[in-house]
This record gives sequence, structure tokens and C-alpha cells, in this order.
Amino acid sequence: DFSHMVDVTHPNMIGYPSDLDMGILAAERYTLAGPDGVTSLRWWGFFSGPPSSEFEVYFAQDNGGQPGTLENIYSVNATATDTGYVINTHVLYEFDAVLPTQEPILDGWITIASIADLNNFSWVNTTFGDSLAQLQNTGIWSPIGTDLALCLVTSPIPTATPEPTMTPEPTNTPTDTPIPTNTPTNTPIDTPVPTSTPTNTPEPTATPDVT
Repeated sequence: DFSHMVDVTHPNMIGYPSDLDMGILAAERYTLAGPDGVTSLRWWGFFSGPPSSEFEVYFAQDNGGQPGTLENIYSVNATATDTGYVINTHVLYEFDAVLPTQEPILDGWITIASIADLNNFSWVNTTFGDSLAQLQNTGIWSPIGTDLALCLVTSPIPTATPEPTMTPEPTNTPTDTPIPTNTPTNTPIDTPVPTSTPTNTPEPTATPDVT
């Protein structure tokens, strides 16, 4: 993570305009150890009137110590929390926002600008950091010799999960079912009934009389 917390004890705390209606932008230099990308952010500032929640966040590459090629722009709705501190009659707010997608640039510049039509936004400075913040007015970036109060929260850059492949359902291959054949049965053969063969019984012969 990246942390340039607000310092409410800072004797020279002031706000730097960062508002599209004003045509002035403020940018903070940041470096993350990686490999995680930015998912949400917190910053501190004040409005000239009631706070707005509509901001744009710009991420740019570094170009020799100042903001270079603009890579990504995000529109965010921030939550404003009253810190209980006042700067030059203006309430100091803590703003929190979540990026709609993860920002992969780990070394570059970030600009947070109000896009509200009413009430101008100013981003306050802090004693923490390396004094590399810059301000753009009329299209020219210039160092301001301080840092802007900002914290960046990171989380692992997700990798695409491959879609599961569908395993085709097995298809039943029809097989020809053989038609059962009739098992031959033994047909009984009529056994002829034996017939009685008649025998001629000889007629008895007459016994002659003894004379």
C-alpha cells in the first residue's frame, strides 16, 4: 500500500485546487512495491461549500519527474467524512472511493479532481512523503514542494480463470438386438402300434378207431 496520511498538526496545511471547473489539477507521485494493483483510495481536502461525491481519478506514467502519458481515468462516487477539523473556515473531509476496476500502474502519478458544478475542491498537503507533488494550471505542470494527503489500497491483480470445459454426455450407440429364433422342439413321431400277426392253428386230425 501507499500512505501519505493527513497531518492535522501540520502548521502550514493548505489546500491545492484540483477541480475541473477551475481548470486546475493537482497530482501526487506514488510508487507501489507490487505486484498488486490499486483498488481503492483515501484522500483529504475541503470544498468551498457543501462537499460533493463526484470525482474523477487519473493515473499517468512518469515523464522525467512530472505527470506524463495519461493511462486511465475513473469516475468515482466518494464517501465524505467530517474529520472534525477546520481549515480557514472550511471543514476538512476524509474521502474514500473504490475504483470500478483495478489500476495496474504501480509507479506513476495520480490526480483526483472534483467534477461537481458547484463548490470548488482543494486537496490538502501533508508532512509525510517526498515533496514531489505538482500542480497544473493552464496546461503546465509545476512542482509545489510538498506532498498531498493520500492513501492507496492494493490487492492482487486477478488472473483470468479458464472456463470449465463441458464433458460431452455419453451417447448410447444402438445395437441391433437379434430377433430370437424359435428353438425347435422334438416332434414326437407316432410309433406304430404293433399288429398281431395271426397264426393258423391247425385243425386237430381225427384219431383212427382201433379195430
